[in-house]
Amino acid sequence: MNLSCNPATLYSRDQLTSDEWLALGNKHHLLGVDVSQAMVPDEFTSLLKRAEMVVSLFISSARIDQADAVAQLKADIDMAASLGAKRVRVDNPNSGDAVSTLAEVLPYAASNGVTLVYANTGSRDLFAEVIRALPQLRVCLLAKDLQTLEPELAARVDYVICEDIHSTQTDFSAIFETLQLAGYDGWLSVESRSLDDLRSLGRQIRNARHVFQQCGQDGAPAGVALPARGLQRRHAVG
Repeated sequence: MNLSCNPATLYSRDQLTSDEWLALGNKHHLLGVDVSQAMVPDEFTSLLKRAEMVVSLFISSARIDQADAVAQLKADIDMAASLGAKRVRVDNPNSGDAVSTLAEVLPYAASNGVTLVYANTGSRDLFAEVIRALPQLRVCLLAKDLQTLEPELAARVDYVICEDIHSTQTDFSAIFETLQLAGYDGWLSVESRSLDDLRSLGRQIRNARHVFQQCGQDGAPAGVALPARGLQRRHAVG
């Protein structure tokens, strides 16, 4: 399993450029980043290459309950593909015809070598409806919002995001065990929005490694990545 961390508050004061941010990730031996369009400057691809990192998740800004959702999703898929990202996160809304929108976009994503991963945000009933209607749709699991994880859903997970493991009441050990039983071996994003000390990044990484090892992982996770959903940069575009 590839471990990632998202200490979003570290980037909320417009203090880091992309180059400085990637240098921080490199310092902690991180392998990847999560980005959205607003976080990608023109030179981002070269910065990634220099830092020897990859885009592990592209976060779409599309609202799939809006009229322009299909066009926006396709534009985000194009950008993700240009960055070498293999996954695009789409958030579940509170209402709307998400099934029709996703059904139209899924073949386009596949033709570009991109997997749509559907996040369990918004309405739980709508999320369940979409998952039932589109069996080919993969899941971006927000583990902090779960009390339990059903094996049927675990089998469709392609990306996992959770809060700082030691800062919430969620039983991450049980969730991780269910994921492991389902054969999940992908990325995990550890996210914290309450800490602003740079040292917390290393602490979160150590905590996540420890929990995985306690759940039966053979040694430490294979890699670490730094998503940057909360990043604001001086030279951001879009």
